[in-house]
Amino acid sequence: MNVIGRGLDIGTCFINSATMNENEEVDIKTMRDAFFAIENSKLTRKMLNNGKANYLESEGGDQLYICGNEALNYANIFKKEVRRPLHKGVISTREPEALAMIKAIIEMVLGKPTVEKEICKFSVPADPIDADYNIIYHKNVLRSFVEDAGFTPDPINEASAVCYAELAEENFTGLAISFGAGMVNASLNYMGVSSTEFSVSRSGDWIDENAAKAIGDRISRITAIKEKGIDILNPQSREEKTIAIFYEDFIGYVVKCFKQKLIETSELPEFPEPISVVLAGGTSMAKNFDKVFANELKKIRLPFEVKEVRTASDKLFAVAKGCLFASIAEQEEE
Repeated sequence: MNVIGRGLDIGTCFINSATMNENEEVDIKTMRDAFFAIENSKLTRKMLNNGKANYLESEGGDQLYICGNEALNYANIFKKEVRRPLHKGVISTREPEALAMIKAIIEMVLGKPTVEKEICKFSVPADPIDADYNIIYHKNVLRSFVEDAGFTPDPINEASAVCYAELAEENFTGLAISFGAGMVNASLNYMGVSSTEFSVSRSGDWIDENAAKAIGDRISRITAIKEKGIDILNPQSREEKTIAIFYEDFIGYVVKCFKQKLIETSELPEFPEPISVVLAGGTSMAKNFDKVFANELKKIRLPFEVKEVRTASDKLFAVAKGCLFASIAEQEEE
């Protein structure tokens, strides 16, 4: 029997769920948080079913919404853009179908609870320090979706989840950073207690959008190139070189935001020794991301000493795993 407790990372680009099996191994189920609309017909449905694609019918029944990785594939084939239910880390106001799509993808990824009212910790961002919006509506809508799926929902800060997944050997002490598609989330922790949580409203989508604009290309194509893997310090093609330019600008911007926030925060813990900085999230997966970030970090003066800058052992699924570990711990206490 699987260990009781569920983790759910609700990201702008991917929604990931995590469970622990009877061998105490973490199982991940993931789906791209995107959709692509095509005309509804018997032939189309048959082709999608044969290809085992995930899709939903529109409310009026005239369209099919292809979900997940297939959405990006179709967008690139037809030279169009995918549609995203989330924008800059929160529910998109641009998409009328956003709520229905997020709810459907959450249900697909979560599945059924193992026991009645199983606890599900789900990730939420912190309020951004460089934009004027909050996450209250986003958090409460997601809470209702997780509850509708049959779970007991409990939100957890996205970066705090990275702390639980990656800083166990350091007594959950350090600066955990999650570089998602829509936002960058950070959490400064001492012994598992977060002293400050904040976010920056630029991340992977900002890189894709600006790189595409700079060379007159489609965002979905730039996203696909970036996700195949690029080396920030040694880009090859014209597209990769453009992506690398915006990666470096983005990292510099994030570090400056961190400096401002951490210096202005008066109630930071006095760490007895230097702490680790852990980088996670899909945007951090580019080769040499950690080196560029570490070099930028050396340029600023922080109110604590940094022992090392390292990437998470599982950059893409660290948030989901952290949510799972926190969920299991809470489930065991009951």
